[in-house]
Amino acid sequence: RVDDAEMDSSSNIVEDDPIIAEFDVILCKSDVNAALYRVQYPTRKIDPYESKHLSARFKRSVKLLEMKMKADTQTGSFDRGKAEHLASILSGGRQLAASTAPFRILDEETYIGRCFNSNSPLHYAIGFFVNQTFYLCPMRGTFEMRRSVAYINERGKKNAAAADADSEEVDSESEQAPGPSPIRVRFLRAETEKQKKRREESSLHRSKLIEQDPWIPLEIHSQKEIVSQEKRRLLLEPKEHPDSKLDAPDPEDLIQVAIIGEKMTQLDLDKCDQLISLRRTRHLPEVEQIRALVLKARIITTIEAMQYVSEEITREVFLTYVQDFAHLVHGVWVIKSEMLYQGEHQTALRSARDLALCLITAGLPVRRSDLRQAFGLSIDDLDSILGTFAKIECSAGRRRWVLRVEPDATFGQNKMELDIMVGERRYWHKRWEQIHRYLNVQEAKNKAVA
Repeated sequence: RVDDAEMDSSSNIVEDDPIIAEFDVILCKSDVNAALYRVQYPTRKIDPYESKHLSARFKRSVKLLEMKMKADTQTGSFDRGKAEHLASILSGGRQLAASTAPFRILDEETYIGRCFNSNSPLHYAIGFFVNQTFYLCPMRGTFEMRRSVAYINERGKKNAAAADADSEEVDSESEQAPGPSPIRVRFLRAETEKQKKRREESSLHRSKLIEQDPWIPLEIHSQKEIVSQEKRRLLLEPKEHPDSKLDAPDPEDLIQVAIIGEKMTQLDLDKCDQLISLRRTRHLPEVEQIRALVLKARIITTIEAMQYVSEEITREVFLTYVQDFAHLVHGVWVIKSEMLYQGEHQTALRSARDLALCLITAGLPVRRSDLRQAFGLSIDDLDSILGTFAKIECSAGRRRWVLRVEPDATFGQNKMELDIMVGERRYWHKRWEQIHRYLNVQEAKNKAVA
């Protein structure tokens, strides 16, 4: 229990404590796709950043950092015999053939550190004073680097495994092959949420995640280099602050910076199967807006597309950019086949889809059986291809594939749109000839094999 007198005296001391100086505090904002981490490693006798042979690589998903530094071979604590032993393990136990040549030593040290996610409310930042202003740079986490010899052990295991494999091959030649082993069939049960959580927390699951995450090579720059000076300048660059309520930022702009800006960095427009929100596409640049809209809709008219893009994009601007991602069929924009089916192994899928679009452009019926006979594709593949732009229509007891969007008869009322229609018509004629040559080549190959 604290007496009231003590509380009064302590409060008086705090109130009487004069304020010597006041400083402005500015929270620095990091660049896009950039993060600030603290790297801690054991005390070394040499400065690692003065070495010209310093290298590092990083795994972004699991936050694993690996750094390779040169060892201090001139100090008395350097164990030369141990370094030679480690070098012999890396070389598979083979020493240098020439007796006069010096022994190879391992003068490189590997440090590995991992940054773990923490739910602690305690966060760290780097603070410094510049011109009577206190700057704070928040950090994502800390890498505690530790000396690692795992790569040496793995290399030694590989060399030992190779030697064992050679000896087993020699022994297997003189031994008779064993008989067939019985096959046991096990039926797996559905994994429960508890089992899934336990599996994700296991060390085996974490090791698999680390192996699957690719290495990203990093460039290391000292504080004296121009690149580092430019980064510090960007951190200290003054930001415009509103001086009054009239100049306060718009709430939509705050949402764009705080929420949507972070989501935009995770948006991969190269993945056609990724779901894209129309609210998010409006915050993209003009070209990316149109590209994202074509990827999401697959088939759309110009009138409908103008309702989804931002107001700054005019009809002329849309028609200029949309030709890079879609082709015109009866006044309707259809996504290009090469955006859906990429690579040489999907040439047949692209050709079958474009042939169906050529038939629709020419006013001819599209039948699944004809495409199957021409390209030898399965029913599921053809349904997937035709489903990107067409639907089944039943009329007079016959079924055929037509565009799932009604043709736009209003397209082509000005010179720009007429030029686009002529250019697209020429493209489909040229594409028809390319597909015809492709089918002839495939038919000749099949006859040669037969």
